[in-house]
Amino acid sequence: MRDWYEELFPDSKVDQLLLLSGGWSGDFHDISAPYDRESDTDHEYATNCIREIVSTLSRDANDNSELVGKIVRGEFNSAWALGHALASHVEDPEALMGLACEALRPPTETAICLKTFCGIISGGFAKSRDAGMACLEIALNAPELDGHAISLISAAQMDSEIASRVAQLVTDGLCDPRYAATLSCGRGFDDLDFEVVQPLADAIKQTGPEGIWSALDLVFMYRYGQPESFVEKASYVKELCSNPDIFSVEAIRVMDAHHWETSIEKLFSSDQVDDAFVEAICDRSLELATKAEHDVQLEMDDAACKVLLLAVQYDPALVWNRVLVAFDNADTLTEWRLHNLLKGSDRTLGQAGILNDLPEEIYLNWISEKPNERLEFVLEWIELVEQEDESRLFWASQFVSLIETYASDVSQLGVIYSRLLSGVSWGPFSSRLKPLAPLFQSLRNNKNSTVRKWANECVRSLTTSIVQEERREANREAELRG
Repeated sequence: MRDWYEELFPDSKVDQLLLLSGGWSGDFHDISAPYDRESDTDHEYATNCIREIVSTLSRDANDNSELVGKIVRGEFNSAWALGHALASHVEDPEALMGLACEALRPPTETAICLKTFCGIISGGFAKSRDAGMACLEIALNAPELDGHAISLISAAQMDSEIASRVAQLVTDGLCDPRYAATLSCGRGFDDLDFEVVQPLADAIKQTGPEGIWSALDLVFMYRYGQPESFVEKASYVKELCSNPDIFSVEAIRVMDAHHWETSIEKLFSSDQVDDAFVEAICDRSLELATKAEHDVQLEMDDAACKVLLLAVQYDPALVWNRVLVAFDNADTLTEWRLHNLLKGSDRTLGQAGILNDLPEEIYLNWISEKPNERLEFVLEWIELVEQEDESRLFWASQFVSLIETYASDVSQLGVIYSRLLSGVSWGPFSSRLKPLAPLFQSLRNNKNSTVRKWANECVRSLTTSIVQEERREANREAELRG
């Protein structure tokens, strides 16, 4: 095995470095050490070899021009390690970066290997800040590297000067705000005070609704996992999460809902909320149904439900008033979207909606003023049934009391039947219908004559539907059996 290894391994140091940097660090293993996944295998073997070989090269950057010319383009998965080792080794990292940029000319179809340039920048900073900044400036000013500013800057040691530089790039339209926000993901800003990071977040935020989300990404990842530092950025997080334009976007990105919901949860858990903020996030959540694109609502529904539940726990009367305002100004389609939002995210049989946690007196007083018009609104979200086991259902006492007191027309109760048949289910549909029959039978002796009439109609309808479904299922089974 060793003979094969030595035969295949290049003799030239340049070729050795090209081979080692072409794969991932874990692709190479010490031929003299037995491989065992359970032991302390040296997974940095290739990187260590790169450093060892580079340490034997000339410290004059110009003497390494052949190597540099070969690693600025192409697929080199470990090029960062090689670039870093070279810049740390040579006497003049700035000259090394100049050679790398010159090697990009003339342009070719082969892709630029950004990892090489990022490694040189990082290696320059390892020698000194001045060397690192010089390497960064050369790379940022190279026409061939236009459009890669954030990738290059991510290799630098962040400070107020670099943060201001990125903010200016964003303001001048030379950098995509989404990419600028990713600088926070590498924990590069964690050593800086938030007052240093905030101007960059401001610049990103001011680019429009998409920028608000990017700014939230940046601030969310700043000192992520350090609860003690959250208070420092809490007021800014509140401003972003409650911004009136936050949902004026065409689409929601993968992590947006999580960042928004989690940020608000942290504000509540750290006691950083007030009435004005809670009112604002109620309005933002409801605007998913009244103003936002429907696709945005679908992506944000679950997060908004959890946020509204937090708001209900904080001040139920405030949430109730904001909901009524939203419905007062809604057309038919918007009402439908609002009802879907307030149903909550757990699509189960007869589930309680978000407003079910409101104290009874808040909505009972409201219903009593115009029961004929308002009962159906509450029946859209109040908890209908409780489940004793998989087949035993019984009406929630709060629901029975409500219809017994206020129902005056069968048409008011139609939403109940449709709610019981909505949600997630599996298996034969008849098995979904059968547990409902005893439910409605239990209401046939209710004190309210309207409820009794409605219950009798439901029992008759259910009995017919069960028979029809069982017949369909039997026929389908027979067809499958052939």
